[in-house]
Order: sequence, then C-alpha cells, then structure tokens
Amino acid sequence: MEEKNFPIDISVKNQQLPEQSIKPIRKPNYWKLGFIVVLLMLVLSIGLLVYFIKSNSNLSKRIAKSVIPDEISITPSAVPSATLQQDVVQGMFVKINPYRLDDEGEQIIATFQINNLNKESNISKVTYWTDKNGACKAKTEKFSEFIKIPASEIEDYVFFQFADDKNHTSEIYASSPNPIFQCGKLTE
Repeated sequence: MEEKNFPIDISVKNQQLPEQSIKPIRKPNYWKLGFIVVLLMLVLSIGLLVYFIKSNSNLSKRIAKSVIPDEISITPSAVPSATLQQDVVQGMFVKINPYRLDDEGEQIIATFQINNLNKESNISKVTYWTDKNGACKAKTEKFSEFIKIPASEIEDYVFFQFADDKNHTSEIYASSPNPIFQCGKLTE
C-alpha cells in the first residue's frame, strides 16, 4: 500500500468563500491627534511668551525705580578720592570743569576751570599732577580760576588737591580733559 501525498494548498484564495472578499485594514487617523497636539503646543508657547514679556516689563519698572532720582545730577568733572587723608578739611569743595584747548606755539594746552564752592574758607594753593607723570612730579601754584596743563602730559586724568590759608588740604580730585579733546586742527 502506497500512500500518496497530495500537496496541501493553504492559500487565502482557496480558503475563502466566493462571497467573502478581503477588507483592507483600516488605519487610525493620526492627523486629528497631531493637529490637536500642535494646537496645544502653540497655545502653551504663546502663554509662556506673554508671561515672559510681562515679567520682563515688571522687572524693568522695578529697575527704573531704583535708579538715581531726577533731583540728583551726575557730573563727570570732579571725582573725589575714596580714601580720606589725616589733615583733610571736610568743608573744602571745588568744581572742576575742562574748559578748552589752546594751540600755543608747538604745544596744545588743556585749560581747567576751577570754582571754589567754599563760603567759609579761601583756597590759596593748588597742587596738581597727571596720570602720565605721576604724583612725584606734582606742581604747586597759587590758586587761580584757570589752570593750564600741557595736553602731552595728560593720558586720561589730572589730579588736584587744594590748600586754604591755614594750610589745610582738601581731598584729591580727578578730572579728565577728554570731553573737550577734538580730532584735527583746533578751531578759533
């Protein structure tokens, strides 16, 4: 007895009945879900942007309030030193302004205008030196309203110290002629 093996056909066509047809598998629609996620991210980012703008404006308002009030003015002309000396008179005040530049021969001269703001004491002497030459080369003159210094001796600052009739000295003041320096030839 011989057995015959018949090939087994298990294809889909052979197993389906003629009235049945293959229905495609339906994929879920992720487009709507993606749209909702993008919309939520957009709303969240707009909310964060509004929050940061509001907090930034509040911070800038607080900083603006903490700035120096309008009644106080800052002038770059006279800057007292941070350390007081032993024999410094506290009531000696001056105002130093860079006045002008003059072309005197072969040299440019920086002129500083010094106003004595003291009502109690008279300033009799002024000692000045520059940052380029140093305090060892300080010059002392009788006090006058205008002090002339060669511009070639000044790098950035000129330092002034004043003395009254009783030989009391003031604090050390620094002033810069740079606001009046000009490029090119001086005009008349």
